[in-house]
Amino acid sequence: MSAMLLAVGAMHRATASFGQFIRTVGAALGREYRTRRVISFLLEQDECTLRDLGITRSEVERVVRGW
Repeated sequence: MSAMLLAVGAMHRATASFGQFIRTVGAALGREYRTRRVISFLLEQDECTLRDLGITRSEVERVVRGW
């Protein structure tokens, strides 16, 4: 009986680990989606607006991503 309990425990841990993996990937995809939306929004702005923000068009992605 203890072998069965060990197998059930291992399956539970594997399922929990897989669930955590899915949540982590989902969070990363969500962050990337939001980052791309901000980059797209900023690239749609005119040069005057970007200058007011203190960035140039070529700096937008670097600034948003924090590179």
